[in-house]
Amino acid sequence: MMTKHPAVDEHFSLITLIGESYKNGDYNRCEKYCIEDIQLFPAYIDALAADFGFSPNDTIPLRLVSFETLVKVYEKQRRYDEAIEICEMAINLKAHDGTKGGFAGRIEKLNKLKTNPPKPKVQLQAPTQDNVQLVVAQTNALAEGDTLDLDWHISVSFNKSSSGNFAKALFLAQNASYKYYETQFDGNIIYQAVFSEEREQYLGFIQLYELVAGWKSSFTTINGKLVDRKIVGGLNYCYGDKCRSGRSDFCFGASEATENPFGCHRLQISKYNNPWWSFGSQVGNKIIIDKRAIRKRIDEYCRAYTDCPSFDYDDIIKRLDGLPNELTIKQHAELQYGKPLTFGSQVAIDGNGQATPKLPTQNTLLSKIKGLLGTKN
Repeated sequence: MMTKHPAVDEHFSLITLIGESYKNGDYNRCEKYCIEDIQLFPAYIDALAADFGFSPNDTIPLRLVSFETLVKVYEKQRRYDEAIEICEMAINLKAHDGTKGGFAGRIEKLNKLKTNPPKPKVQLQAPTQDNVQLVVAQTNALAEGDTLDLDWHISVSFNKSSSGNFAKALFLAQNASYKYYETQFDGNIIYQAVFSEEREQYLGFIQLYELVAGWKSSFTTINGKLVDRKIVGGLNYCYGDKCRSGRSDFCFGASEATENPFGCHRLQISKYNNPWWSFGSQVGNKIIIDKRAIRKRIDEYCRAYTDCPSFDYDDIIKRLDGLPNELTIKQHAELQYGKPLTFGSQVAIDGNGQATPKLPTQNTLLSKIKGLLGTKN
């Protein structure tokens, strides 16, 4: 639900994006959203002060998710000095993080990590030629003596494992899948379960995948094509949420913040995050929509989701073509709900429908954040 304060609306939209990108392991994008939210912080606090009657100098009554998450991102990336800077900024703002030690405790931990950094995790080896042959054997099993009457399918394969979850994984593969195969190859039995895009089927795939994904013998294919774990993780997070929601219109917006006309909110062109009408420039008394820029963003952000069974690039472009090529100043202002500034736009429209240039992009982010927050003691 929108409030009367644009900064508050923008903050909650960014918090959603921060949570999604962190959960999905997209730390570069998560960092970007955290910094945008921190830049927004002075206006956000002023809005809270107006709504709840406290002074900006009071102890902040909310946890600052963007500060906490950015510290965690920098810690994962071993950028300890930058993580400490963010903690110090939070302490100066009298913020808390819900932990016993607070941000001061985080600084203590980060200093220890600087002195004695953790040993790098052992990385899984890239598939060898033998493993590739195993995958080929698995994929060929689909074509030998059987035909899948499916427009889309995802398959997970694995060998016998010493894991305590092997019996459970084998049971799921045999009983929860659309098709189940056992293939002899080079003295090994390859267990392969194929799932369709149907709700119960895909949720069954997620359950099996989460058991076997870490096994060295485990591989996943979509429509016979080998896919990596990052792609599968993104699908499980997004398409899995759609299956769990039971909503046919999920892709047009999982919430009000992600409402969009394209049928894929992962493009991040949604109501509160780079809406389509923000891709424009004023010419006379019109706002000309830059559809080329929108398509460029679509092409950039869709790459990780082209294997999703709900993703339809041709339909997305058709919907893009169906958007208006221009808007009046009044129409644009109405779309903005009187918002004084929309992130990503080349122009800003105030509540009176007047167009003004957008503020310049800030490049040296951390120094700019400190400058912004230096006015709030």
